[in-house]
Amino acid sequence: MNDLNIAFLSTYPPRKCGIATFTHDLFRELQKNPHIHPHVIAISDDKYVYNDDVIFDLPQQNRESYIDAAKKVNESTLQLIVIEHEYGIFGGSNGEYLLDFINALQKPIITTLHTVLPHPNEKQKNILELLCKKSEKIIIMAENSRLLLQNVYHANPEKIEKIHHGVPYFDVPNRTALKKQLKLENRTIISTFGLLSPSKGLDYGIKAVYKTVQKYPNVLYFILGQTHPVISRKYGETYRESLQKLVSELHLENNVTFINKYLSKEDIVRWLKLSDIYMTPYLGKGQAVSGTLAYAAGYGRVIISTPYPYAKEMLADGRGLLAGFQDSDALSDCINYLIEHPQNKNLMENKMLFFGKNMLWHYVADHYANLFNTVCHDFKIAALAYDNNLAFTFDSYLLHMTDDTGIFQHSLYALPDPSEGYTSDDNARALIMVGLLYSDTKEQKYLNLIIIYLRFLLYAQKDGWFGNFMDYDRHFKEIHGSEDCFGRCVWALGTIVSLTNLPSSVRTAADKMLNRTIKNYPSLTFLRAKAYSLLGLAHWHNTDKTRSIIDNLSHDLYTAYNNNTDKNWRWFENNMTYCNAVLPNAMLTAFTINKNEHYKAAGLDSLDFLLTKTIINDTFSPIGCKGWLQKDMPAARFDQQPVEACATLLACLKAYNITHKDIYRHYAQICFAWYTGKNVSNLSLIDAECGGCYDGITADGLNKNEGAESLIAWIIANIMMQRTSKPNS
Repeated sequence: MNDLNIAFLSTYPPRKCGIATFTHDLFRELQKNPHIHPHVIAISDDKYVYNDDVIFDLPQQNRESYIDAAKKVNESTLQLIVIEHEYGIFGGSNGEYLLDFINALQKPIITTLHTVLPHPNEKQKNILELLCKKSEKIIIMAENSRLLLQNVYHANPEKIEKIHHGVPYFDVPNRTALKKQLKLENRTIISTFGLLSPSKGLDYGIKAVYKTVQKYPNVLYFILGQTHPVISRKYGETYRESLQKLVSELHLENNVTFINKYLSKEDIVRWLKLSDIYMTPYLGKGQAVSGTLAYAAGYGRVIISTPYPYAKEMLADGRGLLAGFQDSDALSDCINYLIEHPQNKNLMENKMLFFGKNMLWHYVADHYANLFNTVCHDFKIAALAYDNNLAFTFDSYLLHMTDDTGIFQHSLYALPDPSEGYTSDDNARALIMVGLLYSDTKEQKYLNLIIIYLRFLLYAQKDGWFGNFMDYDRHFKEIHGSEDCFGRCVWALGTIVSLTNLPSSVRTAADKMLNRTIKNYPSLTFLRAKAYSLLGLAHWHNTDKTRSIIDNLSHDLYTAYNNNTDKNWRWFENNMTYCNAVLPNAMLTAFTINKNEHYKAAGLDSLDFLLTKTIINDTFSPIGCKGWLQKDMPAARFDQQPVEACATLLACLKAYNITHKDIYRHYAQICFAWYTGKNVSNLSLIDAECGGCYDGITADGLNKNEGAESLIAWIIANIMMQRTSKPNS
C-alpha cells in the first residue's frame, strides 16, 4: 500500500454529534496504519478548540468558506477527501452549501452516507444525486440503502460499497460482574443511549416498561445521554422534562433512571455490557443507520427495535425482535417474551455476537484503508487514461519498448530485453493497438508505429504464413510460426484494412498481405487460430474471397461447441486454457456477419459459462496458466495474465453491442478493474510511474516484468472502455 494523505470533511469533537464521534473513532483507528495519514476539516456550528487532528475548520453557515476550503484542499498535498454526509451538519437549506465545496474540488471524493431518505424532497434528492455523481465511491452501512441509491438517487451501482458502522473495543467486566458492582443482581436491565430528541420515541419505551412492570416489577430502564445540543439550544430541556413527567405520572421512579451526561465510548460499552436488553423505539421510518444500534450489535446484546430499515437488516435471521412504530404494547410484548424465554434470548445474543464480531473498528478501518488506496490509485490512472485531448501516459513506455524493427517481446522489469528478441504475435497485437489509437486521435506518432509493426509482419510473411520468433539480429527462428500466430496476424491485418482514415497505401499493403493468406485457412486445425482468423476476416471487406472462409471457420467453431457441450459444461473443448474469451467473441462475430441465431446463442452461452468460471464476487479471476482448467476439475488460480482480462473484456463488449444488456458492460468493467487492483491480490498491475503493465499475478504477488503482451492488453482494454463510456459509442 502506498502512503496516503487524506482528510475527513466532518463534524469533530469537542462538537457533540454522533457523526463527530464516528469520525473520531475511525480517525484513531486509521492512525495505527503506517501508510494512512489522516486529517480533519471540521464543520463548526460554534467556536470550538480542536486538537491537532484538525487542519482547519469550516464555519457551517458561511457559504464562502466552502469554496475557500476547496481551494485550500486543491493547493494542498491531500490526495483524497472523505465526506461524512448528513444533511443537517452542512450549511444552507438541507446542507446545500456542500455542493459549492464539491463543485470547486479537484481531488477525488469518497462519501459516507449516514442518512439515505426513501422519500426526499426535491432539494434533498438533487443534493444527494450530485454528491453520488461526484464521488468515486459511496459508502453505505446497510444493504437497505443500496437500492434506494440506485432507484431514487440514480447512483452508479459500481460506486456503492458497504462497510459496517464501527464499534470500539474496551475490555470491561461481563454483565454479572457489572451488576454485582452496582448492586443490580436481581434486576432485568434495559437501556437506550444517545443524544435525546423527540425522534427517539422514548415515551413509547417508557410506556412499554410501565406495561411490563405490572408483571415483572424488577425491570429497570436506563435512558442514557444528554439532550441533543440542537434540541437543547432551540427548546431547552423541554423534551427531557416531558419524559420525566411521564415517569412520575406512571409511578416508575423505581423502574426508569435517566443518566444525564455526554457518555464517553467506554461509558457506553460499560452500560451495554450491563444491559440484558437494548431498545431503540425510534420513530424515523427511513433511518438508514443507527450508531447506537451498531454498538449494541457489536457487543452481542439482544435488541428490541421499531422496524426502521437499519434495524430490520441488523435484527434479521433471529438476531433480535421488532415491534411496530408508536406501539408501546408491542414493545412490552417483546420485553416480556425475552424475560420468559431465557434460552431464546441467549440464542439471539449469540447470533448477534457472531454477526457483530466484524464490526470492531480495526476490521472496519482496514476496509476503509483498502478502499482509500484503490480509489487514489484508480483516480490517478483515470487522470492518465485515454482522452482525445490528453497524451497517453503509456506513450513513453510504448516508444521505450519499440525500436526500428518492432516491439520487444520481454522486459527485465521496465527495461526492454533485447536477448529475448521480437515476435510476430506481439507485433500483430501492437498493430491492432496503434490502429485503434490512430483511428481515435489521428496523431502522426501512431501512424509511424503502424508502419513499424506492419513492416515487421511483412518481413515475417512467407508463403502466406508468418514466422514468429525473431532474434535481436533480425533472424527468424522458423519460417512458419504457430497457427495461433497466423490467426493473430490475420486479425491485425484485417483491423488495418478496415480503418478508413489510414492512408490508402497502408491499407492496400495490408490487403495484399491478407490475399497471400487465402490458401492457408483450410490447413488450420486449432480452434483459437480459427477464431483469431475469423475476427480478422470479419474486418476485411472482400466478400467474394472471404465469405466462404468465414462460413467454414464459423461452422468449425460451432461444431466444436456442440460436440463438447453438455448440461454442466458449455464450452468448445474439454478444457479452458489461454485467451479463452476469443472463442465466444469469434462466435458472436460470426453472428454479426451471417445472422445465424445458433451462432449467437452459442456465443452468449459459452461466454456466460466462461464468466461463471472467472468472475467471482464481482471480481475477475482469470484461469491460471499453471494448470489451466480441466473439465470437472477446479481451475488453477495462478498465474493470472493481463491478456486474459483484455480478451474477456472484448468478448463482453461484443455481447453488449449485440444484446444491449447492461450486464455485459458491467462484466467488462469488472475485467478492466482487474488491472487497477480489484483482483485476488488487491494489487494494481499498472506501473503509473513508467506507464507499463506488470506481467501478471503469481501466488507470491506481482510479476514485476513489463513485457509487450501485458502493455498492449492494458492499452487496448483502456481504449475500449473509454470508447464504451462515450455517448453513442
